[in-house]
Amino acid sequence: MSVLKPIIDSIVNGTLTITATSPSAVGTMFDKIQIFRATSVNGPFSLIATIDFSSPAAYCDLTSTPKLYYKAQYYNSTTMVSSTFSDVAQETGVFSEYSVPESTATYPPELALSDNDREIVESIRITVGDSGLIERDLYDSSDPQSAAACAANIDPAGCTWELTEWKGWPQKVVLNGEEKTNINDPQVLGYRYLVFSGSGPCITGSLDVFYNHFRFSDREILLAYDRARNLLITCGLPESKVTTEMRIMQAAILLLEGEIRELSQNAFRIVDGDTTYDNSATIRSRTTDLEDLKRKIDRLIECARYEAAYDIQGCRID
Repeated sequence: MSVLKPIIDSIVNGTLTITATSPSAVGTMFDKIQIFRATSVNGPFSLIATIDFSSPAAYCDLTSTPKLYYKAQYYNSTTMVSSTFSDVAQETGVFSEYSVPESTATYPPELALSDNDREIVESIRITVGDSGLIERDLYDSSDPQSAAACAANIDPAGCTWELTEWKGWPQKVVLNGEEKTNINDPQVLGYRYLVFSGSGPCITGSLDVFYNHFRFSDREILLAYDRARNLLITCGLPESKVTTEMRIMQAAILLLEGEIRELSQNAFRIVDGDTTYDNSATIRSRTTDLEDLKRKIDRLIECARYEAAYDIQGCRID
């Protein structure tokens, strides 16, 4: 029953906030909350604390680090019966649909992906090495240090916020204490700017934004995946021989080619005496990945052509 599944609402500076969908229903069956921790999203998880049940409940892990993973369950200390586990949660770190529980994302996603689309997107992310990160921008006008540090993020009109690490898409947006759950307020422009509705200054008190930071958005990845099909067919492959793996690799090639073109516009290498300034290492790394993918897909296409021509049932790729 989902009502008996704890929800980890947030993890901030090691403090977990846990709520129940129906506190009264949970309270009749359980009197404790058990909290588990692991260094990997897949575990193994170890029990680190048992606290009294309440909703909301808070627990501070004094030895927490940003990349640790947590989950919780309800527990009856008399009968020793336990509930199902909560979704796995993490304060910051590598972004994954498995490590960031859906319940913590209150700002709408850019795209509502099906399970199949999500699998494709994650496969392409792995192929191009874009696992993504969870970042946080925090602004408090009452804190002089915060106000000074974030001055460049706010436009003069006071209604637009520039993400510190972009590209990005919000997971949670809280403006002046109000949580934003409408995709039109704020609007996300270019995966870089959050534009809040209002005629006067909007960001007047505080702003707290958790967001996914990535090289490629879900929309960009799916567009490349759709484009990959047509490109493979133009290579002379029958549509029946175009596999999902081929499309994933071709989509990754399209994304890397576009990224390299963009990076090349700002690349430079300066030698000043004994000092060398060179920001082209990323381009070289991406180019190596691109060449490797092209070799692999060339081999896949060649095998698919042989299979179509000679009715070969399979081909091994090393």
